[in-house]
Amino acid sequence: VHRVIQIHCRHKHSNSTQANHKESKFLLPAQANCLEAVRQHRTMETHTMSSDDEIDFFALDVQDHGGEYTYRRAPDHLKNNSKVAFALVQAHGHQLGMLPEKFRDNKTIVLTALAGKHCGRALEHASDRLKDDEEIVRAAIRDYGGSLKFASKRLQANRGVVEASLRVFGGSLCHCNPLFRSDRDMVITALKNSGVDLQYVAESLKNDPEIKFLSARAILSS
Repeated sequence: VHRVIQIHCRHKHSNSTQANHKESKFLLPAQANCLEAVRQHRTMETHTMSSDDEIDFFALDVQDHGGEYTYRRAPDHLKNNSKVAFALVQAHGHQLGMLPEKFRDNKTIVLTALAGKHCGRALEHASDRLKDDEEIVRAAIRDYGGSLKFASKRLQANRGVVEASLRVFGGSLCHCNPLFRSDRDMVITALKNSGVDLQYVAESLKNDPEIKFLSARAILSS
């Protein structure tokens, strides 16, 4: 089945690249395609798209023109398409929370979201099942150690996961199982990496000379 979209375009000359960008930002895929044709001094009276073409065009539009606004305006059949979901998080990983639950429970899509720069916090929007997946949680804390707070209780008690988190951001000591707050090695790791408030350190360790020194140094360097 093909959808036929009638598009009538007239060329408007502009010397401003910035204006062109603003003009195309809020266009639907077919409209953007028409606009590009006009800019190349071509005319396009009718553009025919199959369902697959529509999905491909929309996936590109989500990536190129700001995921949140474009995705919110999409019809349901596009919002529920896995190719569109993948395109959204590939370009805008922090917008994982906009996707339907079935995609937030898709390991490939969630890992793609977490791979984006400064997207570790997107773990908050992953399904409970994936918050208990060690590979997923480690991917999140590599970007932002504090993402440990979104992990399952089981992984917040996993020594390897917690230590990996503390090496990125010492402050995540407050998000792990309280047993680690009385673990000298873990507390020292936290203090060496961004520091941690001593209120999260067990009383039995607060007078430890090395811990006191590292805590003071963290305060002075902050």
